[in-house]
Amino acid sequence: MLVAVVAAACYPPVPPGADFSVRSAQVLSGPTNEDEIDGVAAAPDGSAYVTGKFEGTATFGGTSLVSAGAADIPFARVDPLGRVVWVQRFGGPGEDNFFDIDATTGRVVATGWFSGTVAFGSVTLTASGPSDCVVVTFRPDGSTLWARAFGGPGRDGCNEVVVESSGTVTTSIDTEGGWTPLGDSAIPMLGASDTVLMRLGPDGSPSWMRRAGGSGA
Repeated sequence: MLVAVVAAACYPPVPPGADFSVRSAQVLSGPTNEDEIDGVAAAPDGSAYVTGKFEGTATFGGTSLVSAGAADIPFARVDPLGRVVWVQRFGGPGEDNFFDIDATTGRVVATGWFSGTVAFGSVTLTASGPSDCVVVTFRPDGSTLWARAFGGPGRDGCNEVVVESSGTVTTSIDTEGGWTPLGDSAIPMLGASDTVLMRLGPDGSPSWMRRAGGSGA
């Protein structure tokens, strides 16, 4: 499967009538049909960050990646001309995936899920169940500033993320329950799933979590 990432160098927003022709393209390519780019974020300097997942082996920007397990996380930066600046890989023996990314403040915040034990730079995290939500903040050079895991005995994962100019991070957790969010009531172990909306400070400390859900997934 081939997944193309297009960097149109459109930061700030493109005015009406502007040229929307393709400026550059990169491809995440491997032998399986499970390679995908899930998150793309433009930075203030016009560069872009891309992430997602791949299985087995894959190539991005001429860099070969080898998964340590079922699926690993590719994480790359391209410059305003679409040239790859650096590529990294994160993952362990299980399923690992970044689903979203935000780089509007200069810092880069990625969210997703991970299984087992995974190192994000110098920070090593171990999931409480089959998978946990993970929130990681990176510096522009790709080094890890901080990484946090959230979840319980079931399957948990983070999805959308928004970062404010203050560095405050807001994201959502899809959870099967069995744990207690900060300042909220305990979530029973669910047959389906609920959502927990979560806000973190610039240092990764949670300031609040709020559960939303019903009888279905």
